[in-house]
Amino acid sequence: MNIDVKTIPKNCSSFAVSTDCIRSLYELPALNPNRSVPSTNTLGIYESGESYSQADLDLFFANFAPYIPQGTRPDLLSVDGGEGAVSQAQSGGEAMLDFTIAYALTYPQTIEYFSVDNSERGKEGFLDTLLDSMDGSFCTYSVRMAFQFVPYDTR
Repeated sequence: MNIDVKTIPKNCSSFAVSTDCIRSLYELPALNPNRSVPSTNTLGIYESGESYSQADLDLFFANFAPYIPQGTRPDLLSVDGGEGAVSQAQSGGEAMLDFTIAYALTYPQTIEYFSVDNSERGKEGFLDTLLDSMDGSFCTYSVRMAFQFVPYDTR
């Protein structure tokens, strides 16, 4: 998709990007909040090191996506102590952006939240814990191409 200043949709402001703007830019169909979604169709979101605030999600829904019921939240899949919803003061901007835009674009599809605590691992190997939780052979497979797993007990 080629987008230049001349082809930016009219519902896209130079000051703010709305979900309608994103829908236009990516040529997504109009949202039908009453559509039927198979229970096996879910969106997965990975976060590590920050989480969302339910109060902020509800505020976003009330102001920008009133078709989403208050209290709608992702299904938490905690990996290695990853947190679910946190207070507004503790929530992270990236996590809030991910969840607000995802819900606004995909509702009523459900969202699964892969919350991973990588606090001991740092930036190196940030996907290792998540990958190991899905397939334990990740830790023991002998060929490493892109990722390196370092067990906690060897630090």
